[in-house]
Amino acid sequence: MRRSLSVLLALTLFLAFPIGASAQSWFGGLFGSGGQDGSFESYSPSSLKFDVGYLFGDRGVRNDVTVKGDGKFFGRHCIRHEFPVQGWQLGATLQAPIKDDLGVVIRGTWLIPAQPKTLQTDDNVTSTAIREWSTEIEYYTLEAAMVYPVYSPFKFMGGLRFDSLIANFGDPVRRVDFSSSRTRDGMEHTYNVYIPYAGLAVQSGRALRVWMIGTPILRGQVKTRETVGGNRSSLEWNCSSFSSSSFVECGIDYERNLFGGTAGILAKWTSLCTKGNATFQDVTAIGVYEREPIDMSVRRQNILLAAQFSLPFRSPW
Repeated sequence: MRRSLSVLLALTLFLAFPIGASAQSWFGGLFGSGGQDGSFESYSPSSLKFDVGYLFGDRGVRNDVTVKGDGKFFGRHCIRHEFPVQGWQLGATLQAPIKDDLGVVIRGTWLIPAQPKTLQTDDNVTSTAIREWSTEIEYYTLEAAMVYPVYSPFKFMGGLRFDSLIANFGDPVRRVDFSSSRTRDGMEHTYNVYIPYAGLAVQSGRALRVWMIGTPILRGQVKTRETVGGNRSSLEWNCSSFSSSSFVECGIDYERNLFGGTAGILAKWTSLCTKGNATFQDVTAIGVYEREPIDMSVRRQNILLAAQFSLPFRSPW
């Protein structure tokens, strides 16, 4: 929670810094507005937009690990952990012109998560064990994008998003078998992923916008750390090179003028997938011991429904 609050404070201070609005032509709203002849009006200079909504993602994350099992430690296991990333999400977007028709969008989000129980299953070929965990989630995103009008009503978008998710699990309860489970067991999943994306937006008048962005290339780190019985030793794996990955996001927003600014609604669907290889490690006070190779995959899907409002944003200089 302390890390999330620090990120939110830094984001607020950053977005509060004024940016000039001297460009002659601008992409209006988040993606812009085009004239009938393909030109782009400068009716909307720099603006600061906020959105508040609910992020839906019941069992939105599915973390699969297959321990190949060469007999060194576990034997063959298929471990699946499904947990939600959902709750109230706060977002802030700063948009500003740079030169001519080129604009920049800087955005950050922070989740106030719901903390439901989650399930972990362990299939060791001969039997399946299930246990339930208490869950604490920290999730935020930071991104910067460039927007350029290709031809009315189409705009090209290219940007980089940092997506950070930390999920802590504790107080496990056995549901089916899981004789190895202890009440003081703990687990942490960490996903820090850089998403370089590109996409296209379509503007209908000044009110309705539809967009889609995506990429087949993700960079970052996915890791898991599990402690058994409150011991200092732990079982860990870390994947920093993905064999395959994908990211797709589709969205639509509608807004109208209100009290000198705008107000509207936002809806979007996001999907993120990664696959890779790693090695289970037994980390003790004596040293680190490599155990068995694993195949891992992470899939996440979320839907956001939000209300949004924006204010004109001009430099005082």
